Amino acid sequence: MTLSAFIAVLISVESGGNDWVPGDKGKAVGALQIHRGVVEDVNRFAGTRFTHRDMHRRDVAIYCATVYLTHYCTKERLGHVPTAEDFARVWNGGPDGWKEPATIRYWKRVKPKLK
Repeated sequence: MTLSAFIAVLISVESGGNDWVPGDKGKAVGALQIHRGVVEDVNRFAGTRFTHRDMHRRDVAIYCATVYLTHYCTKERLGHVPTAEDFARVWNGGPDGWKEPATIRYWKRVKPKLK
């Protein structure tokens, strides 16, 4: 599965495809339910100037998710070739989410939606 197809699955899990649904008591926005910290990381890595509000734009949210996941999910960082589980758990739990027990529940929501 491509990262693009995987992100489409995340959109389904996170918001059901709604670009305007608020999440996490208003702290997460857009179809991918992006928090400010993700936007700040992406701006730092990519030299962009996105705002949290920009995450309502699906194209921008997908770009940010792609940058974030490809930055944190690398063989060098994880010690193994990243799997779909790694990508899902990092998306849910942040840079070290791939090893956090709290992200296993999220992975169990994502896994059945993968083709």
